[in-house]
Amino acid sequence: MSERTGRALLLVGMLVFTIACAWRMERLCETGTTRHPQDLASINQAIWNSAHGNLLHATILRVGARDHLEPILIVYGLNYRLGGSIYSLMAVHAFLISLGAVPFYLLGRQRNLPVAESLLLSASYFLFPPLYHMMQSAWLRPVLLFFPALTTMAYAIVFSKPRWLIASVVLALFCKESAGITVFGLGIYLAFFERRWRVGGAVALLGAVWMPFVSFALLPWVSGMDVGHASRIRPCSLDILRRLTGKLWPVMVAAMVPCLLVMRRWAAVIGIPHMVGLLFFKTRLRYIIPIIPIPWFLAMDVLAGWRKVAWRRAFLVLLPVMMVTANIWLEYWEKLEPDTMIDAARPLMAMIPPDAAVCTNNRLLVHLSSRARIYEFNRRHRPRYDGRDYIDADYFLLTFSKEVRRPPFSRHRAAKNALEELQERGLELVAKREPWKLFRRTGRLSGEEKDDE
Repeated sequence: MSERTGRALLLVGMLVFTIACAWRMERLCETGTTRHPQDLASINQAIWNSAHGNLLHATILRVGARDHLEPILIVYGLNYRLGGSIYSLMAVHAFLISLGAVPFYLLGRQRNLPVAESLLLSASYFLFPPLYHMMQSAWLRPVLLFFPALTTMAYAIVFSKPRWLIASVVLALFCKESAGITVFGLGIYLAFFERRWRVGGAVALLGAVWMPFVSFALLPWVSGMDVGHASRIRPCSLDILRRLTGKLWPVMVAAMVPCLLVMRRWAAVIGIPHMVGLLFFKTRLRYIIPIIPIPWFLAMDVLAGWRKVAWRRAFLVLLPVMMVTANIWLEYWEKLEPDTMIDAARPLMAMIPPDAAVCTNNRLLVHLSSRARIYEFNRRHRPRYDGRDYIDADYFLLTFSKEVRRPPFSRHRAAKNALEELQERGLELVAKREPWKLFRRTGRLSGEEKDDE
């Protein structure tokens, strides 16, 4: 098989992966399959508002601005500037994720493997179970871009590719400010293990100051207002020191010990600082999984160096089969049933003007997030949230079904009182389709009167 054919097949694999993952993200969206609809809606709204001249503005979670600065969200805004939708945005997102397969293919070629074996290495990325685990609940999160960023970083380190290294650092920092921790580990490696003191020191300094700089200076400047995220850094930094003796820290260090025992120590050098940083995020699984591409790439590099050709080829053929089996067994590719609640709400959503502010239940937040203002009804979210920012809305699309998960009115008296308050101040029923009702605001609400005074 020629090199040209191999590259063409790699591109075909990337396009197939893009189409499949974009379709999967669309299905996850349409079926409401996520535990954090507020976060995903806030991300999409920040992208949409950035495309319309209001950088990172969001009214979900925190009214006024997001408390994170992921520069990639501003770049993603081009999708809406060019007339795209949230579904075309998913396709763009999936294509960027697919770029992580390129370093695996180049790894095989650099190790003088045949083109077919190099393609099998790239297939291991396309079928990587941790990637699909992340996609299940975080399909629109920029943190998924850690997969291509860190496989590119690994390739650049192993084969001394400075331009690839710069590209990986930029992509990592663009997708999440916590990537500064991994970049800091990279700088330490370059300085102490490759003796590139100036470059390593500069990279380590960039990684060390990235998160504080973004939170304390850049984000408030871009958003034009102070944000709550910066106020959390100081107390959380002290909390990190208190957690060092906890149970999770020794477990994470022990998990990295095998990386210290292999030929190249860079995987541990970069990974351990990131593990320390995970304590800032309470070591949630979705923050741990994205760093897996670093040791995974190292394992594939060791595999590519096997001298027993027959064993290597047998394992490369068996590996995709094992990954497909794992994805099916872990139900990452399970069939998703249509959400009848979302389908029932579609005619009512179509009746809402595109420039109107909307308040709704969390099930529809993502579907209505391509607009300047959207609120989750009666949400109480930290910090300093009084639960009444929805008074700004022009339309209210709410459900009263007792069959809905976490029914808002049977368990939360505050939500019932909030609706009664709105009705007293002026709401008219526009349309209904069980279990949804669409209201339009007709009068002035108490919050507005208080602001006027």
